[in-house]
Amino acid sequence: DNGIPGIILDYNINNQLRHDQESGSEEQSISGNGTLGANLGAWRLRADWQASYDHRDDDENTSTLHDQSWSRYYAYRALPTLGAKLTLGESYLQSDVFDSFNYIGASVVSDDQMLPPKLRGYAPEIVGIARSNAKVKVSWQGRVLYETQVPAGPFRIQDLNQSVSGTLHVTVEEQNGQTQEFDVNTASVPFLTRPGMVRYKMALGRPQDWDHHPITGTFASAEASWGVTNGWSLYGGAIGESNYQAVALGSGKDLGVVGAVAVDITHSIAHMPQDDGFDGETLQGNSYRISYSRDFDEIDSRLTFAGYRFSEKNFMSMSDYLDAKTYHHLNAGHEKERYTVTYNQNFREQGMSAYFSYSRSTFWDSPDQSNYNLSLSWYFDLGSIKNLSASLNGYRSEYNGDKDDGVYISLSVPWGNDSISYNGTFNGSQHRNQLGYSGHSQNGDNWQLHVGQDEQGAQADGYYSYQGALTDIDLSADYEEGSYRSLGMSLRGGMTLTTQGG
Repeated sequence: DNGIPGIILDYNINNQLRHDQESGSEEQSISGNGTLGANLGAWRLRADWQASYDHRDDDENTSTLHDQSWSRYYAYRALPTLGAKLTLGESYLQSDVFDSFNYIGASVVSDDQMLPPKLRGYAPEIVGIARSNAKVKVSWQGRVLYETQVPAGPFRIQDLNQSVSGTLHVTVEEQNGQTQEFDVNTASVPFLTRPGMVRYKMALGRPQDWDHHPITGTFASAEASWGVTNGWSLYGGAIGESNYQAVALGSGKDLGVVGAVAVDITHSIAHMPQDDGFDGETLQGNSYRISYSRDFDEIDSRLTFAGYRFSEKNFMSMSDYLDAKTYHHLNAGHEKERYTVTYNQNFREQGMSAYFSYSRSTFWDSPDQSNYNLSLSWYFDLGSIKNLSASLNGYRSEYNGDKDDGVYISLSVPWGNDSISYNGTFNGSQHRNQLGYSGHSQNGDNWQLHVGQDEQGAQADGYYSYQGALTDIDLSADYEEGSYRSLGMSLRGGMTLTTQGG
């Protein structure tokens, strides 16, 4: 069934206004991204867009920056007889073996529905603590992939696209004017293919930048995973163009109660250009990877060691090579090691849950980067007071030589259908203590109100969210005595227009 022909529009728009009481400056930031498309028979035509507008007005000058672009145009359709999807146009390389990059061409990717649900890939989670109402922006190679507003306190983003592999850059733009930055590594959990079946991904095209300009000549890539026996798979792949080639080979094994593990090695050969940045040398190197995952059903927990990778100094991914071709030098931050560990556990009888994540990247020529998050939650009764909750969240990020540490604690007490709470945020010399009131209705809206004190003085904030049939709305407001006041708004949704109506 190809569905009904129609036109679709998905959108995500964020608006922030901020007034600095000390300088008198006014700032407005509007950003948006989404997809415009049409469904025609079996084909799905799509165009991704993003736009931004930034305006600042103070006593000395006024500045305005704006940008709008279409990041990619593409079309895709299912190939039922092959159990795969065909994509034409501009896309990201989808791979379990190689890092992603932007290209124009064609790809055929088998359907992962043949995999067990727990082994269909690893979608990275973005976890952090917002010190005030904030906008969280997730970028990949300079392009915004995801943007949302979050209330003050811990946040976790779990609905990221799994098609991009490599390193994601996260920016948390606080309404108090501060910014947090850290990187999150994408990775693949050990993947297994059912016995006798083959999963595959193939692509052909030309790498290009975000302005749709080609970077090199034609490249081709192919990879496959073959289910040799029940619980054992072989996988590998190759990618290359005239001056760059890489080949990978690995194996995945289900070890039963011990878990699932995968190991692989990738060898690359890069013929560097004769120009200002290089003297025409040839760089060869290896990259080694191991990943592990296990569900501990007896204690209701899961451990994921999502890809330890060690790369020799002369190893280059295709993405590294394209950057070198574009900028005529090897980017600072030539990766040496990369790994991510996550652990979840529920203690149902005690009403407790725990979450821990740690990611780290080391480099041959720049400072290390790391990020960890710890979350503990407890639901309990205290005498006649039922359904109390307490949580402790901590984080540390190390990015570009700067360290950022923070702790968030919360105690919530039911108040009828709503709740009252104490929230404390501690970050270095900064602190904030708040009393809060939160509630929700059956119509899909939620609200939070907080008043408190920080090192600047009195403080208040509010957050409202509504999930409707046509759009999701988030509204926020922040005030800090003698410092700033700000407003935020987010709209997310989509619409479809067909011959049978919207």
